[in-house]
Amino acid sequence: DDKALNLYLSRSAFDMFSSMMMGEYTETADVTTPTDPLNERFVNGAVDGLSEAIQILFSPYEMIVGKLLGFETARMRKAFAGFDTAWEIAQDKIESFTQRKEKDLLTENEQVSYLSRALDRQQEEGSNVTVRDVQELAFTGLFAAVDTTSSMLGWNLVHVARLPDVQEKLHDEISSAV
Repeated sequence: DDKALNLYLSRSAFDMFSSMMMGEYTETADVTTPTDPLNERFVNGAVDGLSEAIQILFSPYEMIVGKLLGFETARMRKAFAGFDTAWEIAQDKIESFTQRKEKDLLTENEQVSYLSRALDRQQEEGSNVTVRDVQELAFTGLFAAVDTTSSMLGWNLVHVARLPDVQEKLHDEISSAV
């Protein structure tokens, strides 16, 4: 089912970017491991918010009523609710990360993450970047990754599905590595 595949790809994208952004292996895409409900809520909020925002952009009604007349439509409220959910969860995760960094409690993976390095650069003399800037960049990276990376993964699957010789090579390579 398309919805299940899209959710899997969105969760995979979140997992990839969480590991890079925060050094956290979230495993939200792995149905065999327990998943933090907050990570699931983040992914769902991001997907819901972005899905609704895309529909708004292509709807003359939404553009006229929302943009020109200034009314908030049901679709806008749903998009904003998704964005707000993702923002609140990300803020809590980033704040917790920042506090653990200040106390030198980060894991080895967290220490080499983008967020940790960005916070280090923010502390350097002459830096014009605020902690808030770093937090917003981290949120934007995680949030945008759910949509863009999952879309890229989906297109990769479409192209692999069309090319049996590529499927075979991919199978052989994975089989030899596992």
